[in-house]
Amino acid sequence: YFPGFGNTALTPQRNRSNEMGVKYQEGAQTFSAIAYQNEVQGFINPSTNVQSALARLRGVTLSAAWQAGATQYSASYDYTDPRTKPNNLRLVRIARNTLNLRVHHQGRELAVFAEFKLASDREDNNLSFNGRDKLGGYGLLNVGANWKIAQDLSVLIRANNMLDKQYAL
Repeated sequence: YFPGFGNTALTPQRNRSNEMGVKYQEGAQTFSAIAYQNEVQGFINPSTNVQSALARLRGVTLSAAWQAGATQYSASYDYTDPRTKPNNLRLVRIARNTLNLRVHHQGRELAVFAEFKLASDREDNNLSFNGRDKLGGYGLLNVGANWKIAQDLSVLIRANNMLDKQYAL
């Protein structure tokens, strides 16, 4: 809610979350798996700005990272199943599957990185027809560099969506 815009009847969301995970590290390698469930009372639907009684956000995150000299590689995969209750509809605009890959190379004063994000399709409300539309999946390539000029000063240059992918969130 913002004065002059939005739904003045919205109340604060309340959340209860449970999370369980394992992490394994040996030398320069790290692996983890986390399962979670969040129950949100008074969930505010971002596409309609209306509150539902309850939303249940469930998912699993798997991640790995490893270091080879000055280069760090990391990958993560997220599976999520967000639903409104009691009607059990999938929450809109949230991808069920997301893969993130990252390479980061640290030089003496200059670090460079590349990131790739791949997200599956998502559903959205079709307000004209009272149904659901499918928003396509997308892949994004981001690159950047961080130059350390002094002890407490650095310059970050970042370019997002290098492949100029057309997508809708």
